[in-house]
Amino acid sequence: MTRELTTQMQFDAFTHAVVRELGRRCRAVELTDYERGLRRLIIDGDGRALRLYQPDDRHPNV
Repeated sequence: MTRELTTQMQFDAFTHAVVRELGRRCRAVELTDYERGLRRLIIDGDGRALRLYQPDDRHPNV
């Protein structure tokens, strides 16, 4: 069963789980490009980035 992520704390827990799976050279930081919604940025040791963003935290399926 899929859980909806509706709070920044839930989204952060998901992000940290992704970071653990990607490996120790990855880290999560705040994504500042967006003003609304749930967001984080994952950066690896080579400087590549993965932007995780859910535009509307009230409607996670959108």
